[in-house]
Amino acid sequence: MKYSVMSSSGALSNEEKKRLLKAIQEDEEFRYAVAGLLGLDAILNDLRKLREEFNKYIEKLDNYINNTTTAFSENDRKWEENFRRWAENDKRWEENDRKWEENFRRWAENDKRWEENDRKWEMVFAQLKTLDSRVTALEQSMDSMNRRISAIGARWGILSESAFRRGMRAILRDVLGIRRVSKLKLEDEEGIVYGHPSIIDVDIAVRNGEHLLIEIKANANRSDVAEIKRVGDLYEKLKGTKPRLIIIAAYTGPGTKELAEKLGVELHEGV
Repeated sequence: MKYSVMSSSGALSNEEKKRLLKAIQEDEEFRYAVAGLLGLDAILNDLRKLREEFNKYIEKLDNYINNTTTAFSENDRKWEENFRRWAENDKRWEENDRKWEENFRRWAENDKRWEENDRKWEMVFAQLKTLDSRVTALEQSMDSMNRRISAIGARWGILSESAFRRGMRAILRDVLGIRRVSKLKLEDEEGIVYGHPSIIDVDIAVRNGEHLLIEIKANANRSDVAEIKRVGDLYEKLKGTKPRLIIIAAYTGPGTKELAEKLGVELHEGV
């Protein structure tokens, strides 16, 4: 494209100036040619490079911004997801707290029920203990009554003396703390007991090294006291040990207690 910019007089008219400026604005090649004539081509080249570098920088910046925006968007999404999960966890914790409060309330109610049950059981045990004491007392009274009835029966011939003796052996555990009584036969060659040689049957118990010679009678009298004293003398002569003499009787005749005290015989009456 060719341009005629000079008038015949050598000066530019206004119309020519407008045409020149328009050509510089619209025609890049003409613009660079004019710039070269003016010594601006180096500057334009630098500006061109600067623009290119600036464009590259802007492109990188746009990419960085886009990447950062994407990363922020992803982070925002993750944070939203975390907030949602935390909100759900908060709901779960609130539900758990409600359930624990309900459990604590039930446990408190159960504790009250257990305390009430414990109190009732304590009352029941106390009543059972009282009842047991009453039953024990009643059993003891019945035992005592049975022994007295047996003694009366033996005394009046309704019950044999041997049957009464068998029934009275259990009292040894309660009165003397003796759990075992043995039968023993003593050979009386000199007739110490009855005045003639004989075999003497005795009930003997050994407790803590002490020998106890025991006689159980429904009705004891003076002759029974004198007899157990002679049996004790025979036992001491044969065994070399002086026994403790004991008579257990439901009833005693006149003067029996006095003679027992005189001869050193323990007399347990009315058991």
